[in-house]
Amino acid sequence: MAGTVRGWKRWALVGLVLVAIGAAGAVLFANRTIEGQDLEYGQAGGKPLLLDIYRPAGPSKSRPGVFLIHGGGWVEGDKSSQREMGEGLAKAGFVAIAVGYRLAKDNTSRYPAQVDDVRRAVRWVRAHARQIGVDPERLGAFGNSAGGHLAAILGTTEVRGTGDWALKDYSSRVQCVVDLNGPTDFNDESSPPVGPTIAWVIPNLFGKTRLEAPEAYRDASPVSHVDSKSAPTLIVHGTVDDVVPVDQSRKLRDALTKAGVEVKLVEIEGEGHHFIQPGSHDRMILEAMAFLRSHLKP
Repeated sequence: MAGTVRGWKRWALVGLVLVAIGAAGAVLFANRTIEGQDLEYGQAGGKPLLLDIYRPAGPSKSRPGVFLIHGGGWVEGDKSSQREMGEGLAKAGFVAIAVGYRLAKDNTSRYPAQVDDVRRAVRWVRAHARQIGVDPERLGAFGNSAGGHLAAILGTTEVRGTGDWALKDYSSRVQCVVDLNGPTDFNDESSPPVGPTIAWVIPNLFGKTRLEAPEAYRDASPVSHVDSKSAPTLIVHGTVDDVVPVDQSRKLRDALTKAGVEVKLVEIEGEGHHFIQPGSHDRMILEAMAFLRSHLKP
């Protein structure tokens, strides 16, 4: 499953003015805004959980934020793959937050570790909204593939409390979601969430089969949680995707529609999992930017 969405240098397509942003590195500036790489938002198993923040150049002010969640089958990939997207969004007036999360490589990092981590990242950003310069009521999530799944979870569920005293009052739900070809339903054996060539990533994520852990499979499925409180969602998916079938996105669209939630599914004809056909990147960028601007208003 792809961890990178390429083509983000084409911001001229949406009429953006490109400006330079600050040097990398986690820095607390005199104006009390936080930006940079490898900022710790928590710990798990004695290791830090890290994220990168990309801010617009210019005076500090409260801006909308977009969480960038990489793909990679929940077992590979890295937040650094989101740099180009992060810089592009910053140039468009958003604060971009690229989230690193635990990968399902052993029994200490199986599901729900990944969901727990991205939820904590959202709550941490809300807790530090003033220092980061982000509006806690204007937060979106953008993910591709496995990252699309995690973004959809942030839009369809909400967690508060959970024993973390510092974050107990902060919500994990975002205000809008852009889901690029993410799995959405692990429940239906007749309609697998991924294609046969990578079928192993599902039992690897859970450490168990669907028969052994039906509740975990249900809990991990965004379609299982959709209700009227779910976030407005843009979904983009190729019609010939053999990694994550397009039917996964249709299921989420149908569930959101039934719940009365705003949703738009853009199916790109003849496109696979990686948005490599001529014009596919351009269309995805235009759709995503229009959606994020409409809901987060930078």
